[in-house]
Amino acid sequence: SVLPILILWLLAPAVAHALSKPFAPPAHRLAAAEGTQATRYARLHWQFFDTFVTAETQWLAPDNYQGTPEPVVAMRTSPTNIGLQLLATVSAHDLGFITLPDMTTRLERASHTMQQLRRHHGHYFNWYDLTNLSVLEPAYLSTVDSGNLAGHLIALRQACLALAKGTDVDVATRDRLTALAEWAYADALAMDFRVLFDPQRELLSIGMQSHTGALDASFYDLLASEARLASFLAIAKNDVPADHWFRLGRTLTYSSGAPALVSWSGSMFEYLMPLLVMHAPPTTVLAQAHNGVVNRHIADGATRGVPWGISESAYNVRDRHATYQYRSFGVSDLALKRGLGRELVIAPYASALATMVDPVRALQNLTVLESLGALGRYGFRDALDFTRPDPGARFAMVDAYMAHHIGMTMVALTNTLTHNIWQDRFHDDPLVRAAELLLHERVPRQVVLQTPVGADADDGHPEADLERPVVREFTTADTPTPHVAFLGHQPYTVMLTNAGAGYSRYDELAVNRWKADGTRDATGQFCYIKDISAARVWSAAHQPVCAPATSYRASLGTEQVTFERTDGEIHTRTEIAVVPEDSAEVRRVTLTNNSESTREFELTSYGEVVLAPADDDRAHPAFGNLFVETAWHAWCNAITATRRPRSATEASQWFVHLVDWGKDRAGSVSCETDRARFLGRGRSTRDPIALEHDGP
Repeated sequence: SVLPILILWLLAPAVAHALSKPFAPPAHRLAAAEGTQATRYARLHWQFFDTFVTAETQWLAPDNYQGTPEPVVAMRTSPTNIGLQLLATVSAHDLGFITLPDMTTRLERASHTMQQLRRHHGHYFNWYDLTNLSVLEPAYLSTVDSGNLAGHLIALRQACLALAKGTDVDVATRDRLTALAEWAYADALAMDFRVLFDPQRELLSIGMQSHTGALDASFYDLLASEARLASFLAIAKNDVPADHWFRLGRTLTYSSGAPALVSWSGSMFEYLMPLLVMHAPPTTVLAQAHNGVVNRHIADGATRGVPWGISESAYNVRDRHATYQYRSFGVSDLALKRGLGRELVIAPYASALATMVDPVRALQNLTVLESLGALGRYGFRDALDFTRPDPGARFAMVDAYMAHHIGMTMVALTNTLTHNIWQDRFHDDPLVRAAELLLHERVPRQVVLQTPVGADADDGHPEADLERPVVREFTTADTPTPHVAFLGHQPYTVMLTNAGAGYSRYDELAVNRWKADGTRDATGQFCYIKDISAARVWSAAHQPVCAPATSYRASLGTEQVTFERTDGEIHTRTEIAVVPEDSAEVRRVTLTNNSESTREFELTSYGEVVLAPADDDRAHPAFGNLFVETAWHAWCNAITATRRPRSATEASQWFVHLVDWGKDRAGSVSCETDRARFLGRGRSTRDPIALEHDGP
């Protein structure tokens, strides 16, 4: 029968037309409940910008807000923060949180401030002080920051132009939006990426020191990188040749049952941040990379039994100002960087970025994170640290909100709720359309897959930080200003100088008396050493006796401080460490007799107990002493001290000072808790009267 052939002949044009159309994957449609959930998250993240972008911050977003131990706003900002603030402001209007006039005013305020910022070759500097808009030293140009801001300004231009065409927009608002669009485009085009480009390598450098004009020795050489937007725009502006795009590495690894592009750290941020404004056409290498990284992160979370989503973020380590530290984390078999498997820090904003790829599973993961307490007043907190958990808990909540993470989350959720409105706006620009063919790179039909480097068997287990603690060494205590080390973390911290002085703190309480005197540096907790046979006295470190040593070394680390000194043939080594979970510190003093004769030593620890806020003690030290009660417990060689409450609501705090001199004990332990009897009238800690005879 010819009928089937005739039917096929009649259908041939329609079949040919269908086959010739580009493949379009099915669009992700959110259910009503999922849309409500995403909108609720976006509104909370908008609260960050609505709260912290004020006249005090010069109408620019501060870098971060940290909630503990005390609320602190970081009064600095970066180009990435600014760009995401601009997009978040328009997103707030897109989602109905603010009106068009309000949005326009906010953008104008930010624009006015930006026009006051110092620039170099059209680039904004990496950091600005929001108190006076000065450039924070060292004055640095960051390639990825410039790429982010330039891309976001181009998308902002198209948003302003589109909104200005609205039928219900008055003439004044239309003119204001048009002026903003012109300013944004001029700022974006002014950034000259040639100064950041190495023509020999055909790669963009990490950045440049403006004072020297020298490029960093490191370069962005991977397609799976947060600098992809900078590379794309540099080519689109004709600042760098198109060959640069094909210099970017496309190393593939087989992960979770599918090939995936390799990045430096395997973080969601590297793959998906450019997706905030850049299309990833279906069936292309970038689209596959985006799907691959989300699937791999989901699999990694399932393997470890935790919510998924890893990126660069803050984590549960603080500096001496109690500020969270920040660095990159990722999935090890997507990364060139080794050792990532030992870290387990989950960043909620990584899941927010993933809503642009797999919104259903990403929102489910955000629900889990919300149930764990990650959602706060200003959106999702920065991270859950499973490697450094709080005592008695499975993880530590990093109570910080980073402006660029909050901004990325809000823009990603806006894309998810509006069918990628920011990507469409960016690609509406003729400059972008002229170069977007670069993004249509197909997945190679024949590829050589690289087996990922295997992780150690225990890489998935929480361990200490990978970085070796930095140890600063000083061979003298006589420095123009004291050099300090901080041990422990809240609630118990210890500060020590290279001369051996310092303080111990429990939350806001000063454990021992200390005076911030950089010229004398002579207060703290000390150990006196008396050579009875030679009638000589010195300190375990330099202070407080200040006796000249034959040799001296202070090693100031992040986990331990060590003082070593040689006095003739006697070597003294003092090691100090802190156990914050137990609110304790340990000081071990080791004496080595390198002479041929027997020597007898007497060690005396000394410190003045405070157990009160440091400011109160500085104001009235003698009055404060009246409330400290001490007791000696011979059975355990310990002194206990407490401060009598001055009101019924004041809690009692206890202090214990314990001496343990090991198995080979000699002599007995005694104590003296009267400061006047130990030091003597009119004498200082440098020459206690008690050490002039048989000690206490």
